[in-house]
Amino acid sequence: MIFAEGSANDRIPLIMVDGYETSSTTSTFIYSIFLASMTIIGAIGDSIGLRMALIVVLIVIIVSG
Repeated sequence: MIFAEGSANDRIPLIMVDGYETSSTTSTFIYSIFLASMTIIGAIGDSIGLRMALIVVLIVIIVSG
């Protein structure tokens, strides 16, 4: 998971500006949403996994993705 997050940190702003031709402001906003979601899930992910069945959590993540 760490490698995927690190790769996304490098690629999301680049892809948004070059690939989707968005402005740098929009790219920064999308990148900040990504970082906020990764931080929130990293902080509360263990407690969610312990309270609920791991399979249920994985299904919710897959469906929401």
